[in-house]
Amino acid sequence: MSNNLWKLWLIVDPRRALTAIFAFLTVLGLLIHFILLSTDLNWLDDGIPVSYQAKSAQVVTPVVPQR
Repeated sequence: MSNNLWKLWLIVDPRRALTAIFAFLTVLGLLIHFILLSTDLNWLDDGIPVSYQAKSAQVVTPVVPQR
């Protein structure tokens, strides 16, 4: 199969294919970031997801070793 793989590039222009892949991956990356910005996982508000804020708000008293 790899002996005939070069024939694929006679049908598909490599510059157009690479440009299309680059554009698709850029749009996909931006879409994923905008979806995450609209959820509780927004890292621009405070840097801590909502599910972890309740855990970090707890006050922990230090344990003093007994002699």
